Amino acid sequence: MTHITPAWTKEKEAEYQREWRLRNPEKQKEYRRRWRERNANKARLSKIEWRKKYPEKAIESGRAWRAGNKEKIRAQHVVNHAIERSGLVKPGLCQRCGDKPSAVAHHPDYNRPLDVAWLCRPCHILVHALPEVKK
Repeated sequence: MTHITPAWTKEKEAEYQREWRLRNPEKQKEYRRRWRERNANKARLSKIEWRKKYPEKAIESGRAWRAGNKEKIRAQHVVNHAIERSGLVKPGLCQRCGDKPSAVAHHPDYNRPLDVAWLCRPCHILVHALPEVKK
């Protein structure tokens, strides 16, 4: 008697993919990171749509982030207060590339909130993405 395997269906494929993601969380995380790099605009729009579709989850996610990042929030408040009240001035250009206008205060150490590097957005992302990159 011949053994016949059932056809590979969409449902079976979906189940296989779910199981693979559960068995390989690091590979899945890396895959998603690379996809976001290659599809930055789609990823941004997808995040916006998710926040509209699930506002309660988005609010809870924000609360969880704030609860786990109190030192970052404190450092941001100190810098914003210093800009508004104490005359802290942003330099005109990025301190790393010297090319684009600086718009973001990067805190190498959150315990020293006024010790910041003024970076353009691309350089700030690069500094966080590659820890070996210095200001």
